[in-house]
Amino acid sequence: MDRQHIESLRERLDLHDVYEALTGRQIGRRRKNVAVHCPFHDDRSPSLSLSAQFWMCHAGCGHGDAFHFIEKALNCDFPAALSWAESFAGGTAVEAKPLKAPTQGEPEMTVLPAALAERYHAGLTEMARSWFRSRGLTDDTVDRYRLGWGKPFRSVIQHPRFVIPFFDAQGQLRTFRFRRADDADDGPKYVGATGVPTYLFGTDQLPTGTDWCFLCGSQIDAMLLAQMGFPAIAGAGETSFKVEWVSDLSALGLKRLYVLFDADEAGRKGARRVWEVCRDHLDVRLCAWPGHVPHKADVGEMVVNHGWQREHFERLIKIADAETQTPRPLVRRNGRRSTRIRPLDVKVSDTVAVVETEEALQAWYQTVTKQIIQRIVQETD
Repeated sequence: MDRQHIESLRERLDLHDVYEALTGRQIGRRRKNVAVHCPFHDDRSPSLSLSAQFWMCHAGCGHGDAFHFIEKALNCDFPAALSWAESFAGGTAVEAKPLKAPTQGEPEMTVLPAALAERYHAGLTEMARSWFRSRGLTDDTVDRYRLGWGKPFRSVIQHPRFVIPFFDAQGQLRTFRFRRADDADDGPKYVGATGVPTYLFGTDQLPTGTDWCFLCGSQIDAMLLAQMGFPAIAGAGETSFKVEWVSDLSALGLKRLYVLFDADEAGRKGARRVWEVCRDHLDVRLCAWPGHVPHKADVGEMVVNHGWQREHFERLIKIADAETQTPRPLVRRNGRRSTRIRPLDVKVSDTVAVVETEEALQAWYQTVTKQIIQRIVQETD
């Protein structure tokens, strides 16, 4: 079969249709990019980005075009995937067998050759350095984290991208994130390294002996905080935090996390998930953005566009600490008193509030929060 025929078949395949045929799940409303449940892992919240021509799992299962998806879903080689695609595109009935766990092929890698990161870093162009500077990163930070430039390895993406390597605390290269550079690259904004599990970013840069750090949603946010002298790490995204990372964080000697995700609903949900996963093992404190911060703002925007410096983030820490010490109110529900479940443990006074309605509860929280913020402002002025 010639290449022209393969490319023609690729263009005729709509990944939305392929996904529905192979998984038995209906997507519903279709958009340019839609989030769906990944069929390749136990996906509690949609982590697979799907367009008509491209897919990517943000939890690290892989990415590619329709042929790659078919190969992975049917656990077959390229010729078999091509045969299935021809039948499907031609309207021939094809058997939608349940997805099988891979039983052949190369095992998933957990450590990559460090030379890969060095090669990408050596290929860093002045244009790429200028882009990192525009995000607030100094040349020293770019070199310290060995940021790079190049085409994603083992990927169908042919356009060069900004490269962010992930090293563990022992200095071993664990994975990459490749960030789209321009509109000519029509793939997802971020892609991971195919065949390599996601991992925590920045653990190799944590100061020796620290027992706390910031947890950010993006790697650039973590690097900006590290530039200011804060210990900071990140996952591969705000929805990508894995249960097994809890033991990794404990092994690093960390006891307390300050979660600082984007100022939007996705950020709040992601932070809540981190708290739920870690609360029995770590002291997790959720940093709340002030009300004047723009919607969807992140550390990068506040540093680059609004001039935030170290003292601004120190204030977020103080507010998170004070919120953790807020007393729990008692709520009456159907005449019964019960303690409202919140991530709060230590009382700052002996006062116990008893409220009858949700409106009264919200008013109580607003009053207490205002008092806490006023006290912190007075202490820091």
